[in-house]
Amino acid sequence: TTIAPQALALFNGAFSRAEAVHFARRVAAESGADPSARARRAVRLAFSRPPSAAEVAGAVRFLRAKADLHRREGHADPDLRALADYCHVLTNANEFLYVD
Repeated sequence: TTIAPQALALFNGAFSRAEAVHFARRVAAESGADPSARARRAVRLAFSRPPSAAEVAGAVRFLRAKADLHRREGHADPDLRALADYCHVLTNANEFLYVD
């Protein structure tokens, strides 16, 4: 079963966030700097399937918007930070958490 504190821990917990950063580093190392390649690799690793074109397009928009936000806020390595945010989203998705 899933309880509210479990969901909150996955979304807000330090461990979950740290694992998303590790995941993002792996994705970046394996796919290069291209946002669409990063999105495809991240989905493939998280869900064991290729992403749809719509998923890639949405991910690229997300990655660019988050990188711009991190850049405006003066964070170091905004592209990797954006990728970590995306990886965090993927690892909180039902498709990642539950096997059909």
